Amino acid sequence: MTDTASALSSPFPAREGGRGVRFSLRRLARNRSALIGGLVFGVIVVLALVGVWATPYDPVKIDTPNRLTEPGLTYWLGTDHFGRDIFSRLLAGAHLSLLIGLTSVSLAVSLGLLLGLPAGYFGGWLDMLVMRAMDLLLSFPSVLLALGIVAIVGPSLSNVMLAVGIASVPSFTRLVRASVLSVRTLPYIEAAQATGCGSTRILLRHILPNILAPLIVLATLGTAGAILTGAALSFLGLGAQPPTPEWGAMLSEARNYMRLGWWLTVFPGLAIALTVLGLNLLGDGLRDWLDPQMRQG
Repeated sequence: MTDTASALSSPFPAREGGRGVRFSLRRLARNRSALIGGLVFGVIVVLALVGVWATPYDPVKIDTPNRLTEPGLTYWLGTDHFGRDIFSRLLAGAHLSLLIGLTSVSLAVSLGLLLGLPAGYFGGWLDMLVMRAMDLLLSFPSVLLALGIVAIVGPSLSNVMLAVGIASVPSFTRLVRASVLSVRTLPYIEAAQATGCGSTRILLRHILPNILAPLIVLATLGTAGAILTGAALSFLGLGAQPPTPEWGAMLSEARNYMRLGWWLTVFPGLAIALTVLGLNLLGDGLRDWLDPQMRQG
């Protein structure tokens, strides 16, 4: 029974030993979307890790004699209106943007599983209650819902993560519920029920592993959306507060100086765009890799 469940859920073709894993990884490596997206996102992650430990200049130190210096050999990406090095601020802010995306999606995935698994498996009044609550949240645009939550709890980086995570819960809950509905009547679930397995064991051991593929893809794409939403909230002044070098906050601070220095908005905007692009390409590649129909090709 467990072997049947694994065969239905595994992204690796049924081959002897580790040959299936190697074959599947080679096929993933041949996927240009996943390869390019993974490379771009990997570079962003490395830069974020570097920015945590070291930057060329202090990202928050004001240096007015060098304010609005154009990109050059001394300041690679120029300086802002306070004389702060843009490159150092981008490095320091990379881990904040990634933290917003990853923390928000982790919260959304956790709540989505907590609500969607029992709703899809047990059905009845629990399913109706959960889905009506999700419909209520979906009646608000995600950015507007996150904006409202931050307005209530107050502007801060941690509250942005909370707000973006809650705004993303309906998408994950609906996906988990739909996936559970599609697998709960399969033969291996009926076999588990016939052998006396409890509901908790069935949900965690047999259903959850078989719905991870679409959840992984949505989480990857959702991280990109969470980064964008977090940057938008910071741009509006509801996220990271000055002088925190968060990318959305950097764009907000630079909007009044666009005519004096084109680099003030171009480089933070490119950082957000490249990160989101990398995650979207990676998500598309993972979708093709984990799609059972694509595996047979």
